[in-house]
Amino acid sequence: MAETITPTPDEIAELRRLVGDITGIGDGPAVPFAAPLLFFSRLDDARRDALFAPRPGRILVQEQLAIEATGRLTAGEPVGVHFRFGEPAGDTAAFRIEADLVDRGGTTVAAIRTSIRPIEAAGLAAATGLPMAPTPDLVERATTRPLGSDPVDRWLHLVGDVNPIHSDTAHATALGLSGPVVPGALLTTAAEVLAGAGPDATLVRLNMRFMAPIAIGTAVATRVRERPAEGAATGRRDLRLFFLVGDRATAVADLGFLTPV
Repeated sequence: MAETITPTPDEIAELRRLVGDITGIGDGPAVPFAAPLLFFSRLDDARRDALFAPRPGRILVQEQLAIEATGRLTAGEPVGVHFRFGEPAGDTAAFRIEADLVDRGGTTVAAIRTSIRPIEAAGLAAATGLPMAPTPDLVERATTRPLGSDPVDRWLHLVGDVNPIHSDTAHATALGLSGPVVPGALLTTAAEVLAGAGPDATLVRLNMRFMAPIAIGTAVATRVRERPAEGAATGRRDLRLFFLVGDRATAVADLGFLTPV
């Protein structure tokens, strides 16, 4: 499946404001690295209904979300979005959705990959993340502002996400949750800034893994670990960013930056 989509200045500006509001660190980058996610949920209705049809006793959860990019989107410049779908092998198997964003010259400027798995609702409600004790190699970075209903609603409207687990209290509590939960992709948009790699670092790769739901209204702390600088000679810098609620990691982002050498 392929369609042509043009990012508008208003969409890019709203994403920048969201990043700034979440992180409390002013406006985000001129074009946030996660801007390709603006288009990722824009599937045709038939495909959306087939992929996200109710599964008795189960709920779909996003396990992983990755973005690789050789450039940034430009407001007003159309890109072709080429979707691919990996159908699940069974009722409990994960399935993949992939999208390549291709410019008018035929160059892939960004690639998005996600893995989604149907699990029992009780399993989602019971997930609390991984215990994370402070260690010398972990550096405190920042705490997000409370991820309340305002930024979540703005994000859902911006990308066209209609999953009721993020907006419908009755639906969320019926699944055993305390209430609606923050979209994992919204955390992804903030990772670039929260990693604190510095103004000379250019993000080219981001891989998010999600371990536990985060209730709307929660402030999320972050810690970062610099990974071995095997690519230092080529200007590569790898960071691992942990998103924590209390003393447990609810999500982990691996980020690959390029820096001047």
